[in-house]
Amino acid sequence: IRINSLPDDLPANPANIYKGKGWVDYHHFLGTGRVSLRRKLRDFEEAKNWVRRLKLKSINEWKEWIKKNTLPKDIPVNAPQVYKGKGWTTWGDFLGTGTIATYKIKYRSFKEARAFAISLNLSTKEDWYARARKDKVPSDIPKNPDGVYRDKGWKDWGDFLGTGRIASQNIVYKDFEGAVKWARKQKLTGRNALEVWKKFISENSLPKDIPANPGQAYKNKGWEGWPHWLGYERKVWRKDYLLAFLSSLVPLIPKLEPSEIYAILARNNAINIFEKLDSDNLLIQIVREGLKGNPQLVNEKISALDMDQENLQSTEGSDEEFILDDDESELTGTVETEIDYKSDLPSLSPDEILGALDGVCGGTGIQDKETIQFLIDKALGKLWSNILRDHSVAGEIKKLEKYKAGEYSRQVKEKFLEQYTSAKNLKLPDGYSFKKEGKILQPNLMQKLVASRVSKEKKIGNWSGTGAGKTLGAVLASRAINAKLTVIIALNNTILNSESGWQAEIKNSFPLSNVIVKKKRFTLDPNQPNYLLLNYESFQLPTSKNMVESLIELQLIDFIILDEIHFAKGGGENESKRRHLLNYLLTEADKRNPNLAILGMSATPVINSLEEAVSLLESITLKTYSDLETTATVSNALGVHQQLVLNGIRYRPNYSLELDEQIIPIKDNTFVDEILNLEKRDITGLELTVLRGKIGTIIDLISKGTIVFSHYVEKIFPYLLEEIKKKGLSVAEFSGRDKTGIELFKSGNADVLIGSSALGTGVDGLQYVCNRMIIVCLPWTSAAYEQLIGRIYRQGSRFEKIEVFIPQLIVQHEGQSWSWDEQRFNRIKYKKTLADATVDGFVPEGKLKNKNKMMSDAKKALQEWIQSIDKNGIQSFERAKLKVPLPPDITKKYTAKYGDFSKMNARMNHSLSSTTNDRFKTEPEEWHLYHTLYRQARSTWSEVP
Repeated sequence: IRINSLPDDLPANPANIYKGKGWVDYHHFLGTGRVSLRRKLRDFEEAKNWVRRLKLKSINEWKEWIKKNTLPKDIPVNAPQVYKGKGWTTWGDFLGTGTIATYKIKYRSFKEARAFAISLNLSTKEDWYARARKDKVPSDIPKNPDGVYRDKGWKDWGDFLGTGRIASQNIVYKDFEGAVKWARKQKLTGRNALEVWKKFISENSLPKDIPANPGQAYKNKGWEGWPHWLGYERKVWRKDYLLAFLSSLVPLIPKLEPSEIYAILARNNAINIFEKLDSDNLLIQIVREGLKGNPQLVNEKISALDMDQENLQSTEGSDEEFILDDDESELTGTVETEIDYKSDLPSLSPDEILGALDGVCGGTGIQDKETIQFLIDKALGKLWSNILRDHSVAGEIKKLEKYKAGEYSRQVKEKFLEQYTSAKNLKLPDGYSFKKEGKILQPNLMQKLVASRVSKEKKIGNWSGTGAGKTLGAVLASRAINAKLTVIIALNNTILNSESGWQAEIKNSFPLSNVIVKKKRFTLDPNQPNYLLLNYESFQLPTSKNMVESLIELQLIDFIILDEIHFAKGGGENESKRRHLLNYLLTEADKRNPNLAILGMSATPVINSLEEAVSLLESITLKTYSDLETTATVSNALGVHQQLVLNGIRYRPNYSLELDEQIIPIKDNTFVDEILNLEKRDITGLELTVLRGKIGTIIDLISKGTIVFSHYVEKIFPYLLEEIKKKGLSVAEFSGRDKTGIELFKSGNADVLIGSSALGTGVDGLQYVCNRMIIVCLPWTSAAYEQLIGRIYRQGSRFEKIEVFIPQLIVQHEGQSWSWDEQRFNRIKYKKTLADATVDGFVPEGKLKNKNKMMSDAKKALQEWIQSIDKNGIQSFERAKLKVPLPPDITKKYTAKYGDFSKMNARMNHSLSSTTNDRFKTEPEEWHLYHTLYRQARSTWSEVP
C-alpha cells in the first residue's frame, strides 16, 4: 500500500485499528467474498438456522442487513460459494422463504398442467390469474402457463382451460364486406346503433366468423362506424335511420364545436336533408339547444320532424356557395342567426374533450379517415387552447394523465403530452434576458411551445391573437434551433419601431445578437446569432431579384420568419412579383439547407379569400395543397381550417385588463335627404355624411392620448384633422400615405392620433401610452376589428381599463329608427364570416351582403321607412328658431357669400320635410360652413329630435 495515496482518515493497518470493532479479515474488508482459510466456519445447517432467525425475505434484504450489521466470524458473507456442495440449494432455502428462482423450478409437463387446469372448471384467463394470485396453484404449475409452455404444446387459453374458446386474434372472420352484408340482413333498427348491436349479441349467438366487436376486428380494414355497420348511414335516409343518427349525436353536441358538428353531418350526407326538409331551420335548433345542454328539447324537435315520404334522397354536391364581393373580394357570412357560438361554447375539461372524441368516432358513424383525422386534430387544438388560457395548468394535466383513453383519444393524449413535456422542459438558450420595466420575464407556455415545435417540426404557423407574444416566441425559437442566420420579413413599421419592433425585441431578448436592418450587403458575425430584417416592399423593387439571388448564393439561411404573413401576397401590380420572389427565397433556401425552419405569423391568416390561406400554408410548409378548394363555401373553409389546426398554434389570450366597448347613440334626422341622394357606390360619401352628424359627440369624447380610427381616409381624414384642431389639440396621422404620426403620438409630441386600417396590423407599443379609442368609421370584417382593438387591448398594457367608443348616428321617428352605423357594427360583430369559419371553426349559416349591396339596400330601406311614417312627411324634423346669436366670424363669412343663415336653415328644413322635392344642392364649401353653424347652434334649440 502506498501510504501517501490513502485519505487522512483511513488507516494503513486496518486490522489493528478495527480489532474488536467489526474486523473479520481483509477479504471481508475489501469485499472480495473470499474466506480466510485460517477461519473455522459453522457447518451449513447451523449457519442456515442462525440466518433464518433474521427473517429476511430476499437476497436484497440479506445484502442490506450485512451492510448495516456485523456477521459472526464463523458465518460467511458469500454463503453460496462457501457451502457449495455442502448443502446449499437456493437462497429461498437458506433464508427460509421457500422461494425458488423461476428458471430453477421444474414444472409439470404441459399435459399434466392442462389436466389440472381443466379440473378447476374456470371460464377465463382472468379466473386463472385470480386463483394464482391467492397461491391456489401448485408450485410446480406456472402462474403464467402461456409463457412457460410456449412451443411446448400451448395453443390458447380456451384449450388450456378446456372451454373450447378461441382467442379473437386466432379467429378467421369473414371479410369486411361479407360481414357488413350479414349484419345488415338482420334488419336491426333503433336510435343508437351501438346499443342496438349490444342488445342483439346478448340475446343471440353469433356465427363463429362474425366478430362481437367488429370495430376492433375490422380496424383499418373498412370499418366506418356503427351506423354504417347496421346500414343506418346511406344516401337514402329513412325517418327511423335519421332519428337514430341524430339521437346518437345529441348527447355529444354540448362537447363539440360547430365545425365538428358540421363535419359529422356533412360526412353523413345529412346537411342536404336538413336543407330539403327546412323544418324551421332544424339544424340550427339542434345545435342551439344542444350547445345549451338541452338534449330533451332536441329529441322532441327530432321526434316531431315531419317527413312526408318514407325515404329522403340526399342530393349530391356540397353546400351552397357563398357569393363574393366583386369589388373587394371580401369573405361573406351571415348576420341573420341569433346563435353566438363563441359565447355559448362551454369550457371543457380534458376528459370531456377526449370523451367526446371517443363518443363521436365510436358511436355516430364517421365514414372516412379524413373526418376522423380532423376530429383528432381539433381535439388536440382544443386541449392546447384550454391549457394556454388556464392558469391551473397542473390540475388540467393531471386530469389528462388519469383519463383512460380509447382508440382515438389515445392518439390525442399521447401527442399532447409529448408536445407539453417538450415545451415545459425547454431549456432557455444562453444569454436570454427578456425584460419588462427592468425585470427579466420568463417566456410563457405558448412561446415555449412555438420554440419546441419549430425545433421538431421545422415549419409551422402561429395564429395566436394580438398581444399574445408571437414576436418573443419567434426570437426564442431562433435560439432554440441555434440559428446562425435568421431572416425576418415584416412590415416596415414593425422593423423600425424603436420601442417594440423586431430590432428592439431581439436586443431585449438576446443582447449579444447581430441585427442587420434592410441591408443588401452585410457581413455575418461568426460569434453571435445574426438577424437580417427585411420589409415586404424589399421584394417588389427593380433590384429585388438580384437581392434575393445574392442572399441565397452567399448565405446559408437557418430560419425564415414571415411576420403578418397575410401581407406576403402584396397588392395590385406588385402582388405577383412580391409573392414570386418570396416563394423563390423559401424554396431555394430550403434546397440549400435541408434543416431550414420556417415560421409564419398572423392573428388573422384569412381576411379576403381562401386563396390567401392556401397560399400562406404553401409558403410555410413548402407543400402543394391541390386538394384544398378555394371557392367560398363552408366545407372549403373548414377544409382549410383543418390544415391551419394541423400546421399551427392558435392562442387567444385572456387579458387581465377590462375592455369597455361603449355604443354612443346620436339621434339626428338632419342628413336623411343627403344620404338618399348619394351616388350609387359612394360609400365614402355616406360615411362622411354620417360622420358630420356624429362629430359633435366625437369632439366631446376626444382628449389627450386618444386614437381616432376611420377605415376610409379620403375626405374623412382632412375633415377630422380640421375639427380636432379646433379643440386646441395637436393631431398626428397614421395611414398608408403617412406613417410618421405614430412615433409623434407615442412620444407625447401629438395629443391625438388619427389612424386608418394601416393601424390594424404590425403596430405595437400603443398599449403603453393609450387606453382610449374612438371608431368613427368601422372596418368591414370582424378580423380587422379584432386586429384594431388589439392595438391597445393587449398584454403589457399599463392601464387597467381600455375604452372603445363607437358613435352611431340614428334617424328616429315615433319609436322607429334607421342607422347605417348600427348595420355596419352588427355586420362585423357576428362571428359567422368564412374567415371565422376558416380560422376558428365557426360555421356561417347564410350570406352577408357585400358593401355596395348593403349601401343600396340601406338607402332603399330608409326611403321606404320615410314614406311609411305618414302622408305629410317628416314634419317633426323641423327645427325650432334659434335663441342665441351664432359665432360672428363664421356667420359673417357665410352671409357675405351665401346670404342669411336663417333663410338657409329654413330651406334645409323644407327639403327635409318633403320626400318629393330634390335635395337642396349646395357647393361643398357652403355646406361645410352651414353645418359648422348648425352644429355650434344645435344645443340652443328648444327642440332637438
